[in-house]
Amino acid sequence: MPLICKWIKSGELIPVHESVGFKITILKYSSAYLTPLAKKRLVEMGERFSKSVTTKRTIWYYFIVSSMTRSQLQQNNLRNLLPKVATKDNSPHSYGMAFDISMIISRNNSCNEGLKSLEKVMREMQAEGKIFLCPES
Repeated sequence: MPLICKWIKSGELIPVHESVGFKITILKYSSAYLTPLAKKRLVEMGERFSKSVTTKRTIWYYFIVSSMTRSQLQQNNLRNLLPKVATKDNSPHSYGMAFDISMIISRNNSCNEGLKSLEKVMREMQAEGKIFLCPES
């Protein structure tokens, strides 16, 4: 039985579903599972982001989660496809402790306010010791 399956069965990894402030894209090289703490942080980030951009002017914004937990096979496949992006050895994704945000979506197709708000939320959460930021590009 693959390690990730064992972690799911034991409850060390739990399913993640779309929530306030974020949606999940089709995951080609990962699965929608995180550790309970990583899921808690993602949900909190989504809620804080949503509150920070909700005004009468901006009907809605959300960010897209494009990657979560990866098996070793998924990590290897991704590394073959994108060698400069994917970690050579195990990454935090291998343990269900990381997620990637690929873009921000807004009703008016302008992400400037959303980007500033998400950056602010992420910096605050990092200063609080809740997340560790690793920008890729």
